[in-house]
Amino acid sequence: MAETTDNLFSVCFRGVRGSYPVPDRRFLYFGGSTTCHEVRVGGHLIVLDAGSGIINLGYELVRQYHEDKAPIRATLLFTHVHHDHTAGFLFFKPVYYQSTRLAILGHKTFACSVHQALHDMTVSPYHPVGLDEMGFQGTFQDLVGGEVIRLRPGSAVPERVAEPDVIAADDVIIRVVANPNHTKLGVLHYRIEYGGKSYVFATDVEGTEDGGDTLCEFAAGADLLAHDAQYTDDEYYTGPPPKKGWGHSTWRMACATATRAKVKRLAIIHHDPEHDYKTLRVIAREAKKCFRRSFVARENQVVKL
Repeated sequence: MAETTDNLFSVCFRGVRGSYPVPDRRFLYFGGSTTCHEVRVGGHLIVLDAGSGIINLGYELVRQYHEDKAPIRATLLFTHVHHDHTAGFLFFKPVYYQSTRLAILGHKTFACSVHQALHDMTVSPYHPVGLDEMGFQGTFQDLVGGEVIRLRPGSAVPERVAEPDVIAADDVIIRVVANPNHTKLGVLHYRIEYGGKSYVFATDVEGTEDGGDTLCEFAAGADLLAHDAQYTDDEYYTGPPPKKGWGHSTWRMACATATRAKVKRLAIIHHDPEHDYKTLRVIAREAKKCFRRSFVARENQVVKL
């Protein structure tokens, strides 16, 4: 059967950098935008994090809106609210259209809710337009880990379900787990399931040499695991300064998790902003020796599951 919009399951790496964007030409092959992944699945648009990579996605969505007049609908999932995962939201053009509807879900911590975090980054004098002035129609849900979320066919409204509730074959399921292995407040990982396929998004996690228990269990058997691998072994252990405890993994840790979790493919993401083309090519070559079906993700690369 030919693939249609409704049975498509694809991942587009809109932004693959960590920490801050890098526009220098030495970084163009793999890309310089910070974290944002676009998932098209079961007729739904799911956007994971809103680093600077979300900006070009926004341009494309608005251009399509002006062509077909179909209002923009999307589910936006935040893993945490560090600047490299949120700053692009301010320049995401769909939020300035009153017809846009966004379901925004993210990490609830003792510090604040996801709504409060986005609100605070838009208040004057930090941004000229406040969150409540942007124009889009938004709903906000806080997540703490352990949730199971369902997107039904034809509906853009995420529903929380309690297993063993009946899940239909054409439902898109989003599973959430909290991982404390990131600085101070931890991070959420997401697993998206549809049509017997699964994608796991695990950015900003500090792993171990044998793979972390929480993530290995959560990612078990996934068709694609996108795993933070910001550092080399030398950077992590010796620096200068040593990066151990900074909340990110090495590519070797990512490979260990992929091996232990028995995933089918591994995408190495959240590249250090100092890693140029040559450095990432070396990482790609060495990672394949540890996990054969691994690759270093490039900006705007699309993987179909």
